[in-house]
Amino acid sequence: MKKGIFLAFYFIITLILINPGFGQESKNEEAIPESYSEFVENMDLLKHTDLHVKNYWQKMKGQEVTWSGDVVEAQTKRGHRAQVLIADKSKPRYKGYNIVLITPDVDAAAGFQKGESVKFKGVIHNYRGRRGNPLIVTLIDVYFIK
Repeated sequence: MKKGIFLAFYFIITLILINPGFGQESKNEEAIPESYSEFVENMDLLKHTDLHVKNYWQKMKGQEVTWSGDVVEAQTKRGHRAQVLIADKSKPRYKGYNIVLITPDVDAAAGFQKGESVKFKGVIHNYRGRRGNPLIVTLIDVYFIK
């Protein structure tokens, strides 16, 4: 019994000495973007390689973010949901918006005024945009923060 405990302890010490990062998070993990602007900077094909953008997207898809912006429009969607179009004015916009929010909170969406500044939390779901054009990102499962 004592020999088994000793061997386990010896194994763990050996792993730590061989690999000082053992048991720690990878330093290569991308930080969750704190703003739409930060997200766009990493998705910019004029500044980054196709591989960087593809790799960054794979890491960001499905991540929950908390961003803010100004309401452009709100509409109902199928399935008792609302779609809210948001403008982050720090970056180029397509038809006045660059963020699409899909939310089950139809009442909150119905209460917004055009131009109203809102803070929201949602999951990065999709994006569209091409080299040199505004990037539009879609967030799902969005809730609004007061």
